[in-house]
Amino acid sequence: IVLEGNTVFPQKDLMAYAKDFEGRNLSLRDLQKFADLVSAHYRKAGYTTSRAYIPPQKIVDDTVVVKILEARVGDIAVTGNRWFAASVYQDALPLKKGAFFEKADIESALREINAQPDRSARAYLEPGKQTGTTDITLKAKDEFPIHLSYEFNRRGTELTFLPRHLIHLTHNNLTGHGDIFQSRLTMAQEGALLGSVFGYEFPWQKTGTTFRLDASVAESKLQKEFRPLDIQGK
Repeated sequence: IVLEGNTVFPQKDLMAYAKDFEGRNLSLRDLQKFADLVSAHYRKAGYTTSRAYIPPQKIVDDTVVVKILEARVGDIAVTGNRWFAASVYQDALPLKKGAFFEKADIESALREINAQPDRSARAYLEPGKQTGTTDITLKAKDEFPIHLSYEFNRRGTELTFLPRHLIHLTHNNLTGHGDIFQSRLTMAQEGALLGSVFGYEFPWQKTGTTFRLDASVAESKLQKEFRPLDIQGK
């Protein structure tokens, strides 16, 4: 038995399955069993669309050729996205056109996408236009990325009043790259407290790195017995 077309795994790893088939007369069914074992080896490693097969051939010198089709990625498309650019989804996918197709890469990309706010995706596979390729379609579902909310609580202090009024603003796609801007405005009565917190997060998806910047500013005036002293903080 001779293997042709394998580049992902060395010859010795795949020919280990041939020990029970070589040196005896084989039927087509036997050869298919060997090919199935090789295909299973690829699937177990995550190459789910790669396979071994027996091409039409003339047997010469009692040697059978088994070919391996190592599937590669074809076209990558994104559908259903409205608020987020297609590149936001595509950049999360480490598989690029022409690369070997690995199931684990798609699974990790979907986990990453679906963990982000206001968007999710599912992957659909179909045979590519070229033999041995698999096209990937990411069917996206996203929502309006801007969120504004109001909060009231009594978590203040006695000297700046307990009641707090908070306004939250979040934009989960500020520049169209899936980057996140967050801000919070905190206020207390009679100007006892006025504070703002800002945060910006940029995901560099191709490298798996996230850049984050935070800033805050606040002004306060002590109340009650300290009010006549006009004690302020910044």
